[in-house]
Amino acid sequence: MKTVGQRLMEWFKQNKRELPWRNSTDPYFIWLSEIILQQTRVQQGLPYFRRFIDEYPTVKQLANASQDKVFKLWQGLGYYRRAENMIKTARIVATEFNGVFPKTSGELKRLPGIGDYTAAAIASIAYGEKVAVVDGNVYRVLARLFGIKSVIQTTQSKKEFSSVMLSLMEDFYPGTFNEAVMEFGALHCVPQNPNCNGCILNDRCFAYMHKQVQELPVVKTKKKKKKLFIYYFVVEWNNHLMLNHRKKNEIWKELYDFPSAEYDSEQTDEVILKTIKELNFITPQTVTITTPFSRVYKHQLTHIDVFAQFIRISSNKKPILKRHQNLYLVPRNKVTEYAVSRLVDRYLDDVE
Repeated sequence: MKTVGQRLMEWFKQNKRELPWRNSTDPYFIWLSEIILQQTRVQQGLPYFRRFIDEYPTVKQLANASQDKVFKLWQGLGYYRRAENMIKTARIVATEFNGVFPKTSGELKRLPGIGDYTAAAIASIAYGEKVAVVDGNVYRVLARLFGIKSVIQTTQSKKEFSSVMLSLMEDFYPGTFNEAVMEFGALHCVPQNPNCNGCILNDRCFAYMHKQVQELPVVKTKKKKKKLFIYYFVVEWNNHLMLNHRKKNEIWKELYDFPSAEYDSEQTDEVILKTIKELNFITPQTVTITTPFSRVYKHQLTHIDVFAQFIRISSNKKPILKRHQNLYLVPRNKVTEYAVSRLVDRYLDDVE
């Protein structure tokens, strides 16, 4: 265990990426980076981290920000529940903890959006708590190295891998060791075709010696993803566009898009045209529908594949909004100021 740990730490010292949060023990920086990097690659998340730090250098400044402004800054990262929880946590830390993050993983897990992994990362890196970070990279490195064949991401396997990590980090600063194993998995012990012949641990690696590198770790069988077909109605009137503010507890909650109809299967143009005639915020006799509809935009979410088309509708009469508190007429040149999903943003980029 000690030899493995020493090799990993030496490798990390020589090969770690220089990242803006890495040379800091400020829990705000570490927390912000971890929230941004949940389900996001480092290269994609890095510019977002810099923008957030420039705009909100402290957790108290982030706590005072409006949700719309934070969502706009977050735009493009997806999974907006992360941003929603980020604001909630910032406000709790600012008001209940006077701007200082709790110092233990147990206390940190009580905050919105902070689970086992994020709590362990903050507590170990910022405060030196001896607690193991277990993410996809850690699962992969340890499963291959020690031949662990437990199905990963279960409660039991998380305890098993955490125990191994704690044994390995015995003689090292917890935060640095956690980073070393995660970095080794991200850069060297990668999912496909790792450079095992040039690996510093190949003389001790179970998977390499038993030719099971691609079989480990053992993962759950993925469920078949659902499909969602969305038809967006891009209503134009007097150089304004109609935006819809999503309020329900659904995908893209609190973001802006266009009024839409959603289905479990693809619909014919005739069905969509009939749906448009039944919309109660426009008068069918006063609108012109642009055909053909837009191309199909595919957007992949964790559990759903979204297929979207945009239908431009020009109205000669002002739409009726009084019965629709979530609908707004916005000057066309102001639409980019609203936080929209990446899917809608792609469409707007195409029509500019």
